[in-house]
Amino acid sequence: MTEYLYIAADAPLRSGLIDGRRGDQQPNEFQMETKEYFYFENNISEDTDDYFNFSSHFLFKKTKYQVASIDSNLPSFKKRDSLSPKFKNTLKALEGYILEQFENGCNQLIILYSLNSYENEPLKEIEEIYLVDLNYQDLYYREGRLLKIKK
Repeated sequence: MTEYLYIAADAPLRSGLIDGRRGDQQPNEFQMETKEYFYFENNISEDTDDYFNFSSHFLFKKTKYQVASIDSNLPSFKKRDSLSPKFKNTLKALEGYILEQFENGCNQLIILYSLNSYENEPLKEIEEIYLVDLNYQDLYYREGRLLKIKK
């Protein structure tokens, strides 16, 4: 099964290729080979152009804007002690993306870590953290985990 990363927020989120840099810059050859990036898709239906909810764990009225990564490339929480440069860079790219969203008007951002088709299953863990306390080590993948980041 594929690991997914769902992000919901109260302000529009950037979609497309995310690799820790700001704007529309393209990743370098090394990043493309090692997959130290994410590709986020919006929660907008191609058929109707309407927003839809990726998970029942997101309150749609408060977090209408959502993105999902088909392949998150995040290291597992179980492997946090043996962090290779590749995984560290992947975590830092996600951290940079999160910081960018807050700079662009986001006040709350919620991350759901889930296997494909399990995004509505009961949660195993809920964490809340303030943005000022966030660092890349907080972003490891843990199945069934919901992480709320507040400004």
